Amino acid sequence: MLFRQEPKGASGNHFGGRIVFDRAGFVYLTLGDRGDKDRAQKPDDHAGSVIRLHDDGRVPEDNPFFGKPG
Repeated sequence: MLFRQEPKGASGNHFGGRIVFDRAGFVYLTLGDRGDKDRAQKPDDHAGSVIRLHDDGRVPEDNPFFGKPG
């Protein structure tokens, strides 16, 4: 498994997303807000986010939240 969205939601709305690889070895995942727009404003909730990872699942060290709890 490369990534798992946290926290898990119970809604059946807005669960769509996209996965794109770039030429620099990153993978980008866009995640739906699950029908709850407020979730997209919470830094500890992946819903409504764009996630950037290395293509092996590691978090890039230049991520502003790298190494921070939550």
